[in-house]
Amino acid sequence: DCRFLFLLVFSTFLDYYTAEKYYLSALEIREKMPSKDQYKRMATLCYNLATTYRLRGNSEKAITYASQAQSYYQLNNSQDYVNFSICQSALGNALFQKDQHRESIKYFFNAIQFIQNSAQFAEIFLPTYFTNLGAVYLELNEPDTALLYLDQALQILLHSRDSSQIANTYQQIGVAHLQNRSDSALVYYNYSLNINRQ
Repeated sequence: DCRFLFLLVFSTFLDYYTAEKYYLSALEIREKMPSKDQYKRMATLCYNLATTYRLRGNSEKAITYASQAQSYYQLNNSQDYVNFSICQSALGNALFQKDQHRESIKYFFNAIQFIQNSAQFAEIFLPTYFTNLGAVYLELNEPDTALLYLDQALQILLHSRDSSQIANTYQQIGVAHLQNRSDSALVYYNYSLNINRQ
């Protein structure tokens, strides 16, 4: 509906503080209209707040609202695996931002498990989730494990031909090889540069 599109535009093009105000106002109104058809809308608002807070660097509030979003999605539809996976990924991202890397791994794995229940969306979301896991393991200085997940992301991306994500994944693979002190790092950095120039 148009009101959600308007709010999304605020989040994208204006400052996050303005977006927060409108999201919170909309959520307050929706919470006073308790009916099953409101749960998905409240979930979306909570997810938008989680994203807004994470982008502002407030990981605690991002975690709170991502968890609340998942609760509302479950109340709306107990088999909404796509949105469950998105919420789990949001929780993983917020924990990663807080440098709670080991804890974030659990949520990225949860996101992967949920999205695998929805085959039509798996190819869309799995590359991001695998790349996120790769980034976590790079932060933990475990490049071999990072490469395992980055390679899984790359295999899906090469099939889908998403140039931007392919370039990002090649770059991450280069970082992993650099951590391993491997000459392969230059090869993957060059792949990334060549894709970005196309």
